Amino acid sequence: MDRIRHVNHKGKAIIIFDFSNMTPGKEANDLFERSIIECQGHPVDSILSITDVTGAKYDRETLEGMKRFSDQSKRFTKKSAVVGVKGMIKAGYLIVMSFSKRSLPVFDTVDEALDWLVKD
Repeated sequence: MDRIRHVNHKGKAIIIFDFSNMTPGKEANDLFERSIIECQGHPVDSILSITDVTGAKYDRETLEGMKRFSDQSKRFTKKSAVVGVKGMIKAGYLIVMSFSKRSLPVFDTVDEALDWLVKD
């Protein structure tokens, strides 16, 4: 299964960046880079997206990758949400939001995030 998925929800195109259950290492680092490239292929202020971090593990290098992804994707993003910010993941989320000067809403499920993204 590809970890960057394009879905249509109620007539709107949404990108899901699926970092769920990821562990630190090459796969996570490659996904950060692929995610940045994906965003750069869209017009500024056009992307509706969900970043799913449910059950993800991170270390210093992974946190740096997430900071880079958040920072480099923000100008392409119109509206974005995060899913799965619980336990130790919350500390990483707060660090990334502080670094990138963003405040993304957090949802428990992808379905909740999808419904929020399509509201005007």
